[in-house]
Amino acid sequence: MFRSADGGKQTSNLYYDVYEKGLTVQITEPSGNQILTEGDTIQILASAIALVTPTPDSMTLFIDDTLAYISYADTLSYTHIATGSGQHWVRIETANDTYNAVDSFFYFIRSDVTVAELPAGVKDGINYIDTAQVILVLHAPYKDNVIVLGDFNEWVPDNQFLMNRTSDGERYWLAITDLVKGQEYAFQYLVDGNLHIADPYTDKILDPVNDLFISSHTYPDLKPYPFGKTTGIVSTFQTAQEPFVWSDAAFSPSSVNDLVVYELLVRDFTDSSTFKAVIDSLHYLVSLGINAIELMPVSEFEGNESWGYNPSFYFAVDKYYGTKNDYKHFIDTCHQLGIAVIQDIVLNHSYSQSPLVQLYYNEVSGQPTIESPWYNQSCPHQPWCWGFDFNHASLATKNFVHRVNRYWLQEYHVDGFRFDFTKGFTNHVGNGWDYDASRVTILEAMFDSIKAVKPEAYVIFEHLSDNSEETVLANHGILLWGKMTDPYNEATMGYHEGTK
Repeated sequence: MFRSADGGKQTSNLYYDVYEKGLTVQITEPSGNQILTEGDTIQILASAIALVTPTPDSMTLFIDDTLAYISYADTLSYTHIATGSGQHWVRIETANDTYNAVDSFFYFIRSDVTVAELPAGVKDGINYIDTAQVILVLHAPYKDNVIVLGDFNEWVPDNQFLMNRTSDGERYWLAITDLVKGQEYAFQYLVDGNLHIADPYTDKILDPVNDLFISSHTYPDLKPYPFGKTTGIVSTFQTAQEPFVWSDAAFSPSSVNDLVVYELLVRDFTDSSTFKAVIDSLHYLVSLGINAIELMPVSEFEGNESWGYNPSFYFAVDKYYGTKNDYKHFIDTCHQLGIAVIQDIVLNHSYSQSPLVQLYYNEVSGQPTIESPWYNQSCPHQPWCWGFDFNHASLATKNFVHRVNRYWLQEYHVDGFRFDFTKGFTNHVGNGWDYDASRVTILEAMFDSIKAVKPEAYVIFEHLSDNSEETVLANHGILLWGKMTDPYNEATMGYHEGTK
């Protein structure tokens, strides 16, 4: 019925058939495709809805096209014992003289996991062996099995893509061969038959939601997301990529005492929110007298429009700003103009899109599990907590942090980092203000590892702890970021008392 805004007029009742005449079959259990082992039991439940006459008098169950069971009712219940390695299709049909309906799912019986040590020289993530082969390595202790899904196997579980497990149970690995040289492939890890995650070390992701809002001007020829084949964020790899040609060999960053830094958020600096647009404005920035740009975080973060302090993938440039070569071109151009590039980086916490978080996540508590190699179960330094807190005392986290820092220094020629909230790099309970010797040890070791890769790199902390600790860090060579707005404002207004 339709009624006017003032309620004075209305139509008579109008009727429309919401459901077209026909038959529907719905498998209600299991809820989706299944990954099983030999001998597992599957409970199959289904129902039929008939909006026609005559109503069908039976439902027929097929397993691998072989008749397994007939139900002479509008519901079906059947217990099946899974046998035979590989993939099997389950199909349920019903019909009358005019209509027929079908629903189906598959179950996959995986082989036993092969125990094998990592090939020499490979590391966590994507290892390019040659133009036709990569070796994938996933750090996943306490997991039972991992299958690689992707463009190379039509996103369907296959025992050929069941990953090997190292004898210590720490890592899974697999060689993917017969790849087309230069072709970009999308892939995921299927962990324990139910969790789909991207590779934590990928340098490019495909996002089923946020990629839809990235224009072809910002990211030309972006690989389409594999809709209908998987869910969640996927990772990519591509052999034989054309290397970026750098022109910054002669660049030497300014000394610390001469730094004039311009902090820049790519999203807000230009209308188009791209690296390419910022490049067009570099001569303007030079005219201001700056010799360094501090970029607010540019690695993949959740959503498109963000300050970047909600990171998800630590080795991938956020596509909302452009391609990875756009970022390299930006840095290369900055260096040609005498400008250093300092990258703001967030290694205190992650959010739920991170595959490191997803691998060990308790749905009930909403926190990482005790098995996580990287995260605390709860943040110890309340109230200063965001997202999921990295456990910086963990060797896995220390190795991850070093890998992240080294990557941006070497692959992208960044000149240093501004680290967000380094006061949180501790497991001590409390607000983090007091002197913390364990935190000092962690941070000095991180500084030393950066300097070992690039001795001239700037290392800036947003630390904000007791001055005694900041003094120790400063004496170690670390630059300390601080909020000076109030003292500067007092000075500009002539309030000199108490202003330092």
